[in-house]
Amino acid sequence: MNKAEDLLTDFIKKLAEYYTSGNESLLPLFPMLKKEIANISNLYKSHHLKVYQNIIDISISLFLPLTEAIKDDKPVEDILDETETILSNYPKDYSYQFLRSTLNFLFYGYYHKHKLFKKEMQYFELLNNQFPKFFYHNHTCFCSKFLISKIETYIEQGKENKLYDENTDIFEKYSPEKSDIPNYVNYMKYLAASAFYVRKYPEAAKILSELINDIGFKHFPHTEIEIKLFLALSYSMCNKYELAWNVLRSVTRKISEMNSNGSYE
Repeated sequence: MNKAEDLLTDFIKKLAEYYTSGNESLLPLFPMLKKEIANISNLYKSHHLKVYQNIIDISISLFLPLTEAIKDDKPVEDILDETETILSNYPKDYSYQFLRSTLNFLFYGYYHKHKLFKKEMQYFELLNNQFPKFFYHNHTCFCSKFLISKIETYIEQGKENKLYDENTDIFEKYSPEKSDIPNYVNYMKYLAASAFYVRKYPEAAKILSELINDIGFKHFPHTEIEIKLFLALSYSMCNKYELAWNVLRSVTRKISEMNSNGSYE
């Protein structure tokens, strides 16, 4: 059981690292972890192990470009429903009470990806009401991905200008953990985007500038480029064009370094 929990935790850490770094050398690790958790689940026939296996299988399908690894899997919606049935059959199981939110996150991710709006919003509301406590699920899912998807959901609904006011209530007393770089970065990007969409461009620029100063992006160059481009746009909206050009020159140098062998896209 502990082995399976460790595998899930390691999988989520690597998933967050891949999302933040864009490092394709990490991709071969995921089928290996998938196979290992499947072997353990098949060996011991535990419903707990099956749930951990399903979380990994669903996450690979939703968040990773690994079609070959999932070609023999059941449809994702079937795996989601199977997991839902297991959790419902053991309502007093403490670990399942905790994993309920993780499953809601995966349901939301599935319906968001496939643009099934009515079902998406059902799980959106469940998750949105759990922030910032949902950040404590960072060992069972890439929880801050929800914030990036939330921005997309609000843009689709034409209400992205509502994000900023919501944050006052949701995150007023929350202090993110900077050592958890992928989730911290997503959180700060979310705050910056929320400010940007209500035309608080100086605030967005301040958040992004502080993020760059707070975090060492040596292992996350893809995200560094993304944040700096957003910062340059924010400076431009503040009419601080010289600062914007300085940031863009920094991005150009970074891309040139990364593209020395012509492989960076």
